[in-house]
Amino acid sequence: MLAAFEILGYQPFHGRMMEKKPELLSLWIEALQARYYGTCEVYGRKEYEKLFDGWNITCNMPGSLVAEDLIKAYPNAKIVLSTRDVDKWLHSMKDSVDLAVKWKSFDWLSTWDPVCLILFYIFLSLFLSPLPIEGKASADGCH
Repeated sequence: MLAAFEILGYQPFHGRMMEKKPELLSLWIEALQARYYGTCEVYGRKEYEKLFDGWNITCNMPGSLVAEDLIKAYPNAKIVLSTRDVDKWLHSMKDSVDLAVKWKSFDWLSTWDPVCLILFYIFLSLFLSPLPIEGKASADGCH
């Protein structure tokens, strides 16, 4: 989908964009914590405008994790829902994302790239742990 959106002339936001703009990481942590742990008010359009500044479409994570909030924030937006056989999707995830998580060299490599380590930590904390992670909130506490 990412490549298709780029071919169509969109500027898609995808999780890998946080490598280019690591300053968004704390805001995404806050948005996800608000959505899933109720740590503060769920993000609305004003907050998402900050997160998506420079992009005009979102695909994959983390945007898909807050789809309900995005639909409320952008009620006139078009939504592309792709369908895929669950078993094929799961196999694809295991061959891509899961493999990266299991790299024996990951811990060593991540010391050279702190952004990589932080993204990995957030992934593990959000998806593999029932406990909230500590995120850096904005100066006024939330948003």
